[in-house]
Formats: sequence, C-alpha cells, structure tokens
Amino acid sequence: MDSFLIERWVSHLDRLTIYDEASVSEARQRARAAAAAAGMSADAAATLALIASELAHNQLRHARGGQIAASVFARGDRLGVEIVAADRGGGIADPSAAIEHGASTGGGLGAGLAGVLRLADEVDFDIRLGQGTCVWARKIEGASHRREVAVLGRPADGERVSGDDACFVRDDDTLVLALADGLGHGPDASLAARAAVETVRNAPARALPDLLREAGAALVRTRGAAMSIVRIDERFAELRHAGVGNVTAHVVSADSQRAFSGISAVLGMEPARAPLRRARTDEDHAPFGPWDVAFLFTDGLTTRTRLESESGALRRHPVLIADALLKAFGRTHDDATVIVVS
Repeated sequence: MDSFLIERWVSHLDRLTIYDEASVSEARQRARAAAAAAGMSADAAATLALIASELAHNQLRHARGGQIAASVFARGDRLGVEIVAADRGGGIADPSAAIEHGASTGGGLGAGLAGVLRLADEVDFDIRLGQGTCVWARKIEGASHRREVAVLGRPADGERVSGDDACFVRDDDTLVLALADGLGHGPDASLAARAAVETVRNAPARALPDLLREAGAALVRTRGAAMSIVRIDERFAELRHAGVGNVTAHVVSADSQRAFSGISAVLGMEPARAPLRRARTDEDHAPFGPWDVAFLFTDGLTTRTRLESESGALRRHPVLIADALLKAFGRTHDDATVIVVS
C-alpha cells in the first residue's frame, strides 16, 4: 500500500515504527518524555501515554507500516505535546461508526479512536481509503482550544489510488488548507494533485494567487489539476480563498452558507497561463467566526453538496462532518475528497 502519508506527515520527526507490544511500550515512554519536556503535569503525561498507547495498538491491529512520533510545540506562552500516528493501512472505512459507537471498521482504528477523541484536547485526521490514515492528537494545559481539521478521501471504483490530494498547515494564528484534483484518475492524476499540494506545503505563507501560479508552473509536465486554497486568520476572524477549476469551498455559519469556486482553467495547462495572470485570481474573503465551519470538496461530490446548519450540525467533529458529506453526496465513479475545518 501507498506510504505517502507516512512520508508526508512523520518522515521529518523522530518517529517510532510500531512492530509489537515492545513498540507500544516505547510509544508510551516517548509520550511521557515529551510531556516532561513541556513541563506538563503528571495527569497530562499519563493521558498522553494512554493516547499514544491507543494509537499504537490500533496500528498494530489494523494497519501496516504504522509509525508514531511525540513532539513538543508552543502556542503563545504555553507548551503542549502532539502525538502523530501515520500508517499505510486501508484507512478508516466508517469514521462515524468508529467514533460514535466504538466499532472496529475494516482496516480502521476501531474503539481506540473514540478514546483518543475523549482524551485529547484537539484531534486532526487525514484518512485516505485504501492508502492510509494519519491522526494528530494534542494536549495543551491551560491553552485555548483551536479549530480541528479532517481530510477524508476515497478513489473512484476500480482505482487503487485517488487522483485527489489535500493538506493543511498550521502556523500560530493561521491555518492553510489546500485541495487538488488531478485530471482523470489513477497514479498519473495522483502525481499531479500531489505536486500541486506540495507547493502549498513548501510555502504556506505566500499569497494565495502566487501559490496557484507556482502550482501551475510545477504541473506543466503533468496531466494538470484543479485546486482551491483557503487561509483562515484567527486574529481577524477572516477566511480567504483562491482557486482554479472545479474544487469548491463553502463557509457555513448558523444563518448562512456561502460558496467559492475557482476560475475556469487547469493548473499546468498552457491555456491556463493567461487567466492565471488576470486579477480574477485575487483572493476572495469572508468573515469566519469561532463557530463557523469551512469545507472544500472535489467534483467527486455533487454540486448539490451542502451542510445544513441545524442545531448541533456545526458543533460536530470535522471528521464526522466530512464522513456525512461524503456519504450523502459522494459519487463512487469519481475520486472524492473533502476537507473540513471547524
């Protein structure tokens, strides 16, 4: 199976491969050591050790090539610990069942996933069906809660890999999301989408229109791709968007839902160069309050895709929102990926 989630998310960290129970014990020790380095309490250290144990055990039981890292991070004047667990398993087939009912899903994390969500202060997900899963679980004593993110994607029927790709990058008070859809399906489409996403991961602070132009230059020898990029700035409670092609973004609040679409072009295609130079690639922007939700999706979900803001819908974890959107609006004959932040 594809190991790209491991290479993308944990290859730069001091990672531990989960082989056996001894590996699980080592993962717990690394979590405790990180907690001590962050000056966290004994209770927080015990909680982090349990989180690491749950994630490691689930990799041991359900995944292949699982790796875990524990690291200290800063948020303002506070230190916290982040546990990152990535694998090249089959992905979590039914995240909602795993979280809400503690069920073990085929190739997925099972009951331990619900426990991780209860124990951690914040949890992010990157789940690619047939390719793997990455989970980030953070503990920050005394710090304010930040938005959580979930990526959920699946390939078209009959394909081994998806032609979509997505990423997110955190930096202080900003969060950048990128979602790309390579033309067609399969490995060649996947290469184009990954190349587009990597331009954002390599320089997330750049202006969004500049990132799109750089992605276009990076894709000239590929099939090409559509892509949307969103930057959320918590200081100003604002969301900015720029896009090329039919990857759509929605901003949902309690009383409104606004959609953003990209200019009609394809990144990497020669005819796209002229429109990419025009002012229409300037950023759109919208207010983004503390309880608002944003989601991006490829055309593997129908144009009718919508998140109803009835009571409680916007308060669910983003992986549950992503799962609900994919189940309700996904089309199995096309690659389908959604990324949600709430």
